[in-house]
Amino acid sequence: MPLSLSLSRPKNKPRISITLHPRGKNSIGENRARLKYSAFHWGVLISPKHASQPSGVGEHVSAHVHFDVTDSIYVDPVTGESSDAWRFRVRRSTDPVGEFRILGRVEVGKVPLLSSGSGSGSRSGSGVGFEELVERVRERLGAIPLPRKEFRQEENCVSWTRAAIGGLGEMGVLGLGLGEGFEIEEFMDVALGFADECLASLGEKGMGRVLDYRPGVGKRVK
Repeated sequence: MPLSLSLSRPKNKPRISITLHPRGKNSIGENRARLKYSAFHWGVLISPKHASQPSGVGEHVSAHVHFDVTDSIYVDPVTGESSDAWRFRVRRSTDPVGEFRILGRVEVGKVPLLSSGSGSGSRSGSGVGFEELVERVRERLGAIPLPRKEFRQEENCVSWTRAAIGGLGEMGVLGLGLGEGFEIEEFMDVALGFADECLASLGEKGMGRVLDYRPGVGKRVK
């Protein structure tokens, strides 16, 4: 069910982006050509317009929230057992580009914060509204089936991100025109090409470049 969005114009509209991350040698040369989309790691980022650092004890931190799936080695802190099974991951950071090694971000939506009628305590322009948005996105993306190891070529972070884009579109939180001629493969190709461009200019322009893919902006690099 689409979210109930405020009709007001809050100053701090969260941004939703698809993120691409380098995978070392897999992202260049013959490996890049062979792996195509899988040459990079993919995820979803929700960002407040202005992330903040805490200046005092108990102060709310307005942090970016990143969602993805990973099969990196995980050691259970209780049992000490390791696993490389796919798992859904949610991480917060005030510096996601540095902490999560985001090569490039493709911005796909600016979301009005939830209206007062969409949930308990949410107010347009408030931090509660942002957290409620994050929780609803977490629930939706967390329900996407995890990739299966036996289908490594077909199911991975790329296939999961495709499903995540569809899920976010169904929620009504993307400005992609889903259901109105939006082509997911065209979007994936544009995002992949942008990742290549970001990697080629990494030494000059650094990590975390942003491509605005929202309707009406003409795929503008920020």
